[in-house]
Amino acid sequence: MVIEKTLVSVIMPAYNASAYINDAIQSVLNQSYPHFELLICDDGSKDNTIEVINSFSDNRIKLYKNQKNLGNLKTTNRLFQQCNGEYIVIQDADDYSHFNRFELLLSEFRLDSELGVVGSNYEVISSQNQTISCGVLPLDDKNIKSRMVKEVIPMLYGGVMFKAELLLKVGFFRSFFNRKGYADLDWLARCSEVSKVKNVKKILYSYRKHDDSFTAKSKETSLIWSNIHFLIIEAHKDRLLSKKDFFDSYNLYSLRYRLSDFYVRKSELCFWDKKLKLAYSMLFNAFCSNPFNINIYKTLFFIFKQKKTHG
Repeated sequence: MVIEKTLVSVIMPAYNASAYINDAIQSVLNQSYPHFELLICDDGSKDNTIEVINSFSDNRIKLYKNQKNLGNLKTTNRLFQQCNGEYIVIQDADDYSHFNRFELLLSEFRLDSELGVVGSNYEVISSQNQTISCGVLPLDDKNIKSRMVKEVIPMLYGGVMFKAELLLKVGFFRSFFNRKGYADLDWLARCSEVSKVKNVKKILYSYRKHDDSFTAKSKETSLIWSNIHFLIIEAHKDRLLSKKDFFDSYNLYSLRYRLSDFYVRKSELCFWDKKLKLAYSMLFNAFCSNPFNINIYKTLFFIFKQKKTHG
């Protein structure tokens, strides 16, 4: 049974979200669990996002404004600092929560005091609110964490609730990811390293896919950022082994070396699959990532030797 007066802080960064933010706010105000504060920060919107927010009259809404556009990362960190609740809920301005989301997520913490983050399954919807697909995520701590050393953490950041005390342990979003995205994946990975995590089987969150979303607009094509998922996993595994975190230390050499080795391994696999042109392409990427990686030249020598031996 949940403690009825436990305060939940709901954070909602918003930028040019006038088309969808009405539904997002309404989905929060309609929650079956009523004891929350909704912290919205307008990140210098150029549309009528502010007007839509101000159309609501509810003393649980607290509105903040950035004088200029700072980006999602800095806006999220600003909202983290304003939270008063024991628990924090993420709510993106273009998505919406199902009516009993807060109640069900909060009840999970009452069942297991070691939980730090609880998410749920979700549906992907279009700009017209049509269901496109549904997420099928692993549910328990063991399965989630076993997947994390192979792929990015299988939790939807926009759909989670977490203990506010986690911010003291892992910190906020890291500036390395500013204006690039992926800070949420890095942050969830760090949270999982200091607490238990869980996903609720029920679909409690609707994630909107549309052309104006940050993910849709992100066109970063550099070798580092096109492989950022892999690098987040590598950093996660390093931390589990108490090794230095190359994101935290801004160690670009370590990051590039790890990426270079990744391409070398891909090159070797391509060679054995008889995809020689692709193998050379992977080695070129490895060279561009870190030309001082000796494994590039060892692999190149090995390929030449095999070609000469076997014709």
